[in-house]
Amino acid sequence: MNGEHLTIDIAVYGNTKDPTNIIFYSSGVHGVEGFAGSAIQLKVLSELLPSADKTKTVFVFIHSMNPFGMSWLRRWNENNIDLNRNSFWPTSTAAKECQSRLTDPAYHALNWLLNPIGLAWHDPVTYWMWTAWSLIKHGFTALKQAIASGQGKYPRGVFFGGEDIEQGPKKVLDWLEEFFGTFTSTVKTAVVVDLHTGLGPQGEDTLLTEGVHAPKDEFKRHFGTRVQFSGGPDAAKKSIAYDASGDWKHAVGDLIEGTWKGARVFPMTQEFGTYNPIKTFYNLRRENAMWQKYGKSLPKDHPAKLGVRGVFYLDHSTDWKAKVLKRGGQLFQDALRCVAE
Repeated sequence: MNGEHLTIDIAVYGNTKDPTNIIFYSSGVHGVEGFAGSAIQLKVLSELLPSADKTKTVFVFIHSMNPFGMSWLRRWNENNIDLNRNSFWPTSTAAKECQSRLTDPAYHALNWLLNPIGLAWHDPVTYWMWTAWSLIKHGFTALKQAIASGQGKYPRGVFFGGEDIEQGPKKVLDWLEEFFGTFTSTVKTAVVVDLHTGLGPQGEDTLLTEGVHAPKDEFKRHFGTRVQFSGGPDAAKKSIAYDASGDWKHAVGDLIEGTWKGARVFPMTQEFGTYNPIKTFYNLRRENAMWQKYGKSLPKDHPAKLGVRGVFYLDHSTDWKAKVLKRGGQLFQDALRCVAE
């Protein structure tokens, strides 16, 4: 952006030689969602980490997994790919996983509505009218799953998962694998937190996990009632999220679990609510439509850009930002207690 290099930043603290625990934090997988995650990471690093017990734990922080999206105010990366539908470990399996992804029939049927190129003057009326019809026909839960779970057919469309793993997640996973390989110890417990905004009641956080690593009762015991299990065919009914393959936190969890058999791994998305999903999607769709037409010539102060930033980061709300920082700090303390057992 403005001639500057875009980078993924990595910080490591604590025991880097023979740890038995890992606490891992990442932000910005969805680009424009990264502002709140960045704030939480700064709070943890400056206020909470200095007093944490580092004797047996290594702390890994990945800042801005999607620097292009964060810089250009996009949820997707430079190739219009959703990195949370694109991350797999081992990375050698990614192409097969991506290319075998099925696109929901409802997404096919609504592609003309979901992915316009540019917007006509009457688009707001058309969007809300057809959205109402689609909700009546399919129901909110089925429509949410169909649109947001990821698709592999429309490269210029929303929630595109790509055809192979993107360079960002691949480089970080390769680095993590190499870094973990230097440990002379056996890791027993790992907490993996990926920071996001958008879903759920405004100002409240939900901890989303598929429940395929650590037992579900252990998740609830350590991290409380905010935990929701979002994996499986009924995910969209049971949680604020949906069932989707290729998400970042589980790629990291799979890497840790594959490196140390028997390790307790707790991968989760800490998701902070902003606005209702229909409003949020309207702004995602509008930004993508304008980007597909104008690309980098679209100004960052264009209403489509400001709109998508506004539904993922409530800059005007001191209350929302205070809640995000408070709950972000509380989860870090919960993670410390978890690995201390």
